[in-house]
Amino acid sequence: MKGVEVTPNQGNDPVIFESITDTLAGGVTLDLTGFTPIDGMVPGGLPIGRKDPETGLAKIVTVSPGAAPEDAATLSERPIGYLRKAVEADANPLAAVVISGVIRREMIPAAYQDYIDLLDEAMPKILSV
Repeated sequence: MKGVEVTPNQGNDPVIFESITDTLAGGVTLDLTGFTPIDGMVPGGLPIGRKDPETGLAKIVTVSPGAAPEDAATLSERPIGYLRKAVEADANPLAAVVISGVIRREMIPAAYQDYIDLLDEAMPKILSV
């Protein structure tokens, strides 16, 4: 195709969202401190927290399971939405965040699969199917 530049980290992104109703205007700059990229990428479908007022950066929300099986899991912070698509894990990448729409449950990263109901409660404007 004319005018299309292919870079090494380009590829076919899986379909994460069935529909997108709204995204966070301007997106966010991600703080990847403590996050381990997968093949140099931050996968789409990760829950994203609010921007830190001091740094202006948004962190990836993590889940901590309860200390005992009967204890509830907790989120590191309240998420505002899901990462729209995979982004290259460079120094503080710019990313689009979906704040309203329909996400495919099976496309949420594996580390979050057991906690989808918890994420659903935290983000009522995003329906997981």
